[in-house]
Amino acid sequence: MPVIRIGLGFGYGGGEGGDEKHAHGEGSGAGAGIGIEPLGFLVTKGNEISFVPSKTSHGLSAAIEKVPDVLEKFLAGKEKEVAHAN
Repeated sequence: MPVIRIGLGFGYGGGEGGDEKHAHGEGSGAGAGIGIEPLGFLVTKGNEISFVPSKTSHGLSAAIEKVPDVLEKFLAGKEKEVAHAN
């Protein structure tokens, strides 16, 4: 299961001004932003849950490269559980 951080930001500003030589002016603006940052993955193995961080020397690409190995180990563990249950 992926673990991510989501951040939201909003801003607004306004002002007015002018002098005797120029007309009076007003202005305002607003903005919003969103950020999504992958932190890692929760991995289960039997009754254990572990966290695999995606922030390594290679970042998210290193975590994505590990997904097939983690999935293979997970499925192998499930096959063993089914074999032992029968």
